[in-house]
Amino acid sequence: MTQYLKKGDAELAKKNYAGAESYYHLAVRAEPKSAEAHLARAESLYKLGKLAFADREVSLAIGINPRLAKAYYIRCLIFESKKKYKDVIREASRAISLDPKMADAYIRRARAIYTLADFSSDHSQGMALADLKKAVSIDPKNTDGYYYMGVLYMGEDRFKEAITYLSKAIAMTPKDFRLYRYRAMAYSGLKQEDKALADLTMAIKVNPGAGPLYKARGSFYEAKGRLKEARADYSRSIELEPRDFRLFFLRAGIASRLNDHRAAVADYTRVIQANGFDDDAFKKRGDEYFVLGKYKEAVADYTEAIGLNAKLGAYFEARARAYEKLGDLEKAKVDRKMAGKLFKAPAVKKI
Repeated sequence: MTQYLKKGDAELAKKNYAGAESYYHLAVRAEPKSAEAHLARAESLYKLGKLAFADREVSLAIGINPRLAKAYYIRCLIFESKKKYKDVIREASRAISLDPKMADAYIRRARAIYTLADFSSDHSQGMALADLKKAVSIDPKNTDGYYYMGVLYMGEDRFKEAITYLSKAIAMTPKDFRLYRYRAMAYSGLKQEDKALADLTMAIKVNPGAGPLYKARGSFYEAKGRLKEARADYSRSIELEPRDFRLFFLRAGIASRLNDHRAAVADYTRVIQANGFDDDAFKKRGDEYFVLGKYKEAVADYTEAIGLNAKLGAYFEARARAYEKLGDLEKAKVDRKMAGKLFKAPAVKKI
């Protein structure tokens, strides 16, 4: 059995989880009453995403030796994968009771508390924070502890504290792009925009294949009026995430501001093709057609927008302007009258 466990451990270290599971299976067959073998197999099955089989092996291990802290920890991971956070808290607590120095169990419990809690409750926040502080006191090199402390403080808009802990995590794992992304958000919260931009750029350097990072930096550039750079980042994000059609919407808005109205029409068209019920996309494409002097096309798009949402005066006002350009003053008059009624109407009717 021992030789199979050693070979399985070697494969697990190489992240060859299927190979590890094969050896652990042999170890279980060689010694069915070995809690160690069942637990090792449970871990490899968990890594493979075979949660039901992993849980069965954990149960067998606990049946043989109910004082295995790692067994409860692995079960905690299984429940976390299933998003059963109350069960995560219970199993992590069992692991901690058996091994008070298991740093990762404190982190998982903190994450579950963070996920479940209403953070208007200082008590819940304090519990999660206490667990994370305990984890890093046990294992000062545990990056996840600092990372989640940073996330927790971000959720409370305590940006200075978030930066402190995220910076500690970055010092230990400088190739984790998530850390730069969150620290950028914290810097932005403190209005330290140059540092925020530097972190977004570093996140992209670390993980150049992550479309959402380009979207985030593009939004930053857009807010700063750096439209050409925003357009470039949205374009790169589209290359990486071509099914995210809201990216086309964002790029269309930039193209319009850059007076590239034909490009804006093309991008809004992609949005409409993906979702023919997006009244805002029809309205905005109509606006682009209007600027291009294509008033019939503008009327058609405004009409589609109104058909989808007839409660916005801006839609009728826009169509009125297009009708005027076409010389259809009667229709323009009707639309302008409707726009006036809608502009005067209360946002919420009293019951």
